[in-house]
Amino acid sequence: MLNKLYCLLFLFFGIFYSSISYSQELGRPFVRNYEPKSYNAHVQNWSIVQDKRGIMYFGNGDGLMEYDGAGFRLLEMPEKTTIRSMATDAYGVIYVGGTGHFGYIKIDSTGKTVFVDLAANLSPNDKKFTEVYEIVTTPDGVFFRTSKKLFRVNKNKKVIVWDNSKNFSTPFSLKDKFFVRRAGSGLLMFDKDSLVKAQSAGVLRQFTPMAYTPLESKEEIYLASRKFPTTIGDYSGLLVYSPFKPYKDTTHIRKIVTEVDSFIINNGVYGMELLKNKNLLLASSKEGAVLIAPNGKLLQEINQAKTGLQNDAIYKIFTDRQNATWFAMNKGIARLELQNPISFWSEANSGLKGTPEAIIKHKGIVYINTHSGIFYIDKQNNIVRIQPFAEQCWTLCNFVTDKNDTLLLAGTSSGLYVFIKNFITPNNNKIFGYC
Repeated sequence: MLNKLYCLLFLFFGIFYSSISYSQELGRPFVRNYEPKSYNAHVQNWSIVQDKRGIMYFGNGDGLMEYDGAGFRLLEMPEKTTIRSMATDAYGVIYVGGTGHFGYIKIDSTGKTVFVDLAANLSPNDKKFTEVYEIVTTPDGVFFRTSKKLFRVNKNKKVIVWDNSKNFSTPFSLKDKFFVRRAGSGLLMFDKDSLVKAQSAGVLRQFTPMAYTPLESKEEIYLASRKFPTTIGDYSGLLVYSPFKPYKDTTHIRKIVTEVDSFIINNGVYGMELLKNKNLLLASSKEGAVLIAPNGKLLQEINQAKTGLQNDAIYKIFTDRQNATWFAMNKGIARLELQNPISFWSEANSGLKGTPEAIIKHKGIVYINTHSGIFYIDKQNNIVRIQPFAEQCWTLCNFVTDKNDTLLLAGTSSGLYVFIKNFITPNNNKIFGYC
């Protein structure tokens, strides 16, 4: 009997480990927090990019920070401006926007990073702007979005200005075309040196999305919106929008029902990013971030309580060339391995107690035995202890009966037990299962 149990156990582990990449269980991601004292600059960080060499740049309250993996260096900007936005063009040039300044950085002959201020030669009236909130790079030039002004820098570094009494917002690029929302007008598209109404401009006239990111096709864009009263429908939560379709085409905008609708509506969603594995990451200024599957299912909550972030206010998401995810936060910076197939549970962040002795999958549920008892991973990826069982458990095993049913057996310090719907009952033969 014991030999059969051993054979079944080893066979199971061979199957389990060969198929582990298909598992749906998701533990805690690997997170590295960079506290303000580690980079010796302002606590707040607003934007992130990476250059061709792999160097990371962070828009900080004290200026521009450069990180080479070993240490940080602060590049102070004119008037010590806060850097709110950054973007990289097709040639690898990094554009930077701050308070009253915008331009790009370059490496000088000594290898030092320097800032070239494109706003320095603007007229006194055009210089009257505050924050450059967003930058979008396109083949038609680089666009710098402030609340009342929109700047375009062409290939010759000439600056063109649109002045607006109403707010500009929601700038993005699809199919190499630049779009921006203007309050009262809806969505505008840049075409032949002018801003013209997009085909479905009206849909964004009555509400302002909080965050947005292109879909994989680059023909549609995800929008995250609070609950706004509109006369054209309920545009709250997660939406998919196609600005190339006519307004009369009802498929130009559609709502995606998710398990995180309340998170999107009730929190200030500051950032959104479509990961390479097609999962969608949404970050808020209040409650950390959430990771959802393409079908809207919640995969993971990412915050101080669940994953050990140092702060729950996230202002920017960025994925680097190594597929690591970076957060620019109200306090500090974080690097997360959300696309790493390896995640973990520990006594510090889960209900797991004791040293794991064996792991087994039984009828779609993962069970773990330790010297402190038996645990399983529930549908929310929490580790739950099977109560009231508290015996030392040495091994778990799938056993196929003559009726072709599979039982889960546990070899414990007090004998052999059988699982029935997450309850275990003793085997009367009292066969010990130590291995």
